[in-house]
Amino acid sequence: MKKMDSPHIGSDTLVYIQTDKLIVTVKGNTAGKLDTGITTEKESDESFIKVFCQDDSEVFLHGKKCQKHEIPGMQSYLAIYPVEPLFFEQQNYEIIIESLQSERIEFWHDNYHIRNKITPVGHQEHILSGVINFGNEIGFSDFIIQADGQQYLKLVIIVDNISSST
Repeated sequence: MKKMDSPHIGSDTLVYIQTDKLIVTVKGNTAGKLDTGITTEKESDESFIKVFCQDDSEVFLHGKKCQKHEIPGMQSYLAIYPVEPLFFEQQNYEIIIESLQSERIEFWHDNYHIRNKITPVGHQEHILSGVINFGNEIGFSDFIIQADGQQYLKLVIIVDNISSST
């Protein structure tokens, strides 16, 4: 993978992944402040994201480049990034997937209502975008991105429940 400079990432960017073929950006509320006005107390809890990719990738969480914890012996690249919880039930997240090499890209999620929210922008299908909400689903959630019909990148996240201090 070509070495990249630190990208200009907005303060609402939770996850930014760049490979030689594509860029994945996930935007949402940060610093534990949720759409409901509730402040989470989850900052000390451990969470993680996993990135499986056919190529090497660089990952930024909250705008900071992350060090990889790679698992040796894998056919594809697998990196695990420990983080404070980033994703919560009942919250909106914008996902943007951009092909860097004019490949046709597709998005897959097990949940039909999430999968169908990520749609092509423009006529050449080199950018996918949409706003998703996990509803009441908590636990592991897999985002799968295909490039030219082949699974290329899989992002595994944990969707946490909202706990308020009342």
